[in-house]
Amino acid sequence: MGMLDGKVTAVMNAGRGMGREIALLMAEEGARVVAHDAEGLVQEIRECGGEAVTCSAVLTTWKGSQELVQAAMDHFGRLDILVNHMNPREAPQNRMISEISREEWERAAQAHLKASFLCSRAALACMRSQKQGRLIHLTSSEAVVGAVGHTQDGAIQMAVLGLSRNAAIEMERYCVTSNCIVPCNSPGSVPEPADVAPLTVFLGSDGAKGLSGQIFGVRGKEILLFSQSRIQRSIHHSQGWTVERLSTTFESTMLPYFTPLETS
Repeated sequence: MGMLDGKVTAVMNAGRGMGREIALLMAEEGARVVAHDAEGLVQEIRECGGEAVTCSAVLTTWKGSQELVQAAMDHFGRLDILVNHMNPREAPQNRMISEISREEWERAAQAHLKASFLCSRAALACMRSQKQGRLIHLTSSEAVVGAVGHTQDGAIQMAVLGLSRNAAIEMERYCVTSNCIVPCNSPGSVPEPADVAPLTVFLGSDGAKGLSGQIFGVRGKEILLFSQSRIQRSIHHSQGWTVERLSTTFESTMLPYFTPLETS
């Protein structure tokens, strides 16, 4: 018995890296898999006794996102889990904000933000009617802690965090969860796909039905939970604020509560 027996999952960009490892482990745990852009992986899953189909739709289009969900419905009759995983070939490069071209920005935003929104929207129609489902978004540490040379990635991924949080709030009544996973660098190493896959499978399982709207991290063998934006401090003046009043009060009352510019 696997943790995902009877579940149907669609994994975006499953042909390599984390997408591939996630799809393989989900199949191993009993899920039937729609593997986007991964014909070889589908064959591998089938040879191991699993059920899988591929879908080569362009996920940055309305039609393509609908085709991904329809592939699950046509072959398996349902869709329980959607894994939004960025195409590694479209990952933003290490560039300062002043060096990013219009074409680079639009290509990266299409590859992840637009695809994540469109596929989530398409999947939620199915999950809402089933009154259960899981959205799992793989994002990046640049969105939650920042880094030099990653403004483009940070901005795009921060938007995905907002997508996940709001989807979680809207879909709670339908028993659909939405969470983010942030692969983080360990000291001297980059995130390993095999480390990220188990948490993804768990969040897709019935064991995680009460977990939603959260941002989890994976750093080597550690699982992290990130804080989220909440009001830290407020200041009030009975006569309202002027520039002069702010100049004498603002920093001394707010500074202890500022978030430091740390990247880890």
